[in-house]
Amino acid sequence: MGKPQKLRGILILTIIMTFCFAPMILTAQASTEEPVEEDQNSSFEASYLESWDTQLIDQWGFAGSIAFDSNNSPHVCYIVSSFLEQTTRTGLHYGVWNGTNWCTQTVDPNGSQGVIVVDSNDNPHILYYESPGNLKHAFWNGSNWIINFVDSSGWCGRYFDITMDSSGNPHIVYFQREKLELTYGVWDGFDWVITVVGAPLTVGDNLTPSIVLDLNDRPRIIYVEPVQYEIEKLNSSNKEMHLDHEVKYAAWNGSDWLLQTVGHNVSSTVGSLGNLVLDSKENPHISYVSKVTTYDSESGSFQTKFLLNYAYWNNSSWCAYPFDFEPVSDNKRSYISLDNNDKPSIYYFKEDNDSSLTYMKFWLFNVKWTGSDWNVETLDSNLTQVDTIVKDSQGKLHLLFDEPMGTIHGAWQYGRLTYATLIEKTTNDSLTTLIVIPVAIALIVCLALLIYYKKIKK
Repeated sequence: MGKPQKLRGILILTIIMTFCFAPMILTAQASTEEPVEEDQNSSFEASYLESWDTQLIDQWGFAGSIAFDSNNSPHVCYIVSSFLEQTTRTGLHYGVWNGTNWCTQTVDPNGSQGVIVVDSNDNPHILYYESPGNLKHAFWNGSNWIINFVDSSGWCGRYFDITMDSSGNPHIVYFQREKLELTYGVWDGFDWVITVVGAPLTVGDNLTPSIVLDLNDRPRIIYVEPVQYEIEKLNSSNKEMHLDHEVKYAAWNGSDWLLQTVGHNVSSTVGSLGNLVLDSKENPHISYVSKVTTYDSESGSFQTKFLLNYAYWNNSSWCAYPFDFEPVSDNKRSYISLDNNDKPSIYYFKEDNDSSLTYMKFWLFNVKWTGSDWNVETLDSNLTQVDTIVKDSQGKLHLLFDEPMGTIHGAWQYGRLTYATLIEKTTNDSLTTLIVIPVAIALIVCLALLIYYKKIKK
């Protein structure tokens, strides 16, 4: 076979392959979009481009916490209550995804709400409180739950957090309400070593703190501290007491706590303070909700709204940015994460203002720093009682939520603890790119071969 015949064959083969493989690419790409089955485990669906893959963990579970092991398998702790007389199970429960279904068990029948982490051996640790306020720690040793008291001296089990160091020892922070002390503890292998962070509070209550460890396993903590001070009354020489809530940052330097004030006018509700993360230079980043009150001259009244704030340490001082784009909910904690380039991404909630609703619903938003501007994205508008929101090591977003089950004395009770993973669908632009590029390349090859064929034919 001569050159013209060979080129003609290559040309024909290229054209055939182009139009044969383009539909195959389209089909393969479409198959990567995971379908969301409408079964009994699916209780809601996102209202925008994203959707959720949901799994029911426990019909009577609620108030959950989630952590991931080295295989990115989720572990959860949660409460089971007999509030509607539908189950005799009560107390703190644990669940783990085994790749096929959720395996659950009772940890402490007297236990209440907790926070879960997983150590380097993929064994779970749970810090939780037991009424009337005892703080307890439970961990799985491979065959049994080992439970011990952290603090039983008073009301100390409501606001707390836990993390693990490189040696597999838990570090905790909690608010000792009876003594008005923010307390840090570490397990030394034999017992809990407890110290007070800063001075005891003089007034008010504390909110849920957050703790992380630096590369030297030294703790970094954020918390909210009520501060009372005097201000002069308008048009009067008299003074009145004013209560402010400040975001505080505490870092252990090996011998003492270094304390700094991050922000003021923080909302005094449980969802006002988000989590703490460290960037690649070990600088802290946080999110929190501030309470802003302004005077409306038209209505002649004061208006209060809650704003999301982002703050970070720039090696010399704290930089804080309040977002004024949407009033946010101070009933749900925001969640901040950093990408590989230390760019922040914050997930936060807004309450649904629909007056026809008999229970709370929430919108979920994501505000992300692009490098030059903040980009706001709506992820969902139909969420109910969200307990925890977190990202795994691959950057996938997960949450635990509950559903309203009924009312007792007019108050909604929640159950049906559900695990949800955000599925990001491929946009039409991405899909078009994957189809157009191979087809364009094939057409260019065909054109080049055709021109060359005509030249040698002459």
